[in-house]
Amino acid sequence: MDWFQKYDGPLIAFTHDPLTWENQTADDLSRENVVNPYLGKAVILLVRHPLDVIVSSYMQTSTLQQIDGKEYDVTLEQFTNDSVYGLDKLFRFYQIWADSLQHFDTSYILKYESLRHDTPGELIKILHMLKMPVVPEFVHTAVDFASFNNMRQMEESHKPLKYKSSGYRIFGVTDHS
Repeated sequence: MDWFQKYDGPLIAFTHDPLTWENQTADDLSRENVVNPYLGKAVILLVRHPLDVIVSSYMQTSTLQQIDGKEYDVTLEQFTNDSVYGLDKLFRFYQIWADSLQHFDTSYILKYESLRHDTPGELIKILHMLKMPVVPEFVHTAVDFASFNNMRQMEESHKPLKYKSSGYRIFGVTDHS
């Protein structure tokens, strides 16, 4: 990968680890499997209002089930109380991190709502935290390019945009309705 050899910044990974949504419950989460794999690393913890997380997850899960041709007859209330998808697991995950962040030299709690309100400002804070050079014009250009409206325009253009690294289509859904 040519781009990787030229890049001299920090290695950055985005993950939901160790969360899974097959049969894992709140009781399966511990400091050992949630936090310990990241000790000694800089951590940016993206958090979102729990009810927004649940509604978003419910909509995504129900939509994917329907796309797969499966009946999805779970109510939002049932989903919220579900041991695999619901609030208990989310609260446990957040609590483990809240109890552990003091063990990190470099950490930042990034609120989803703050990121939506001031994306450039939050990205600049992250770049400073990672001791990376900050060029505000580049940050604003990147934010504009990655905006929801721009992504929607690219998707609606029906151009077969593909990732350079894999060749996979960037917008996998072909039914734009």
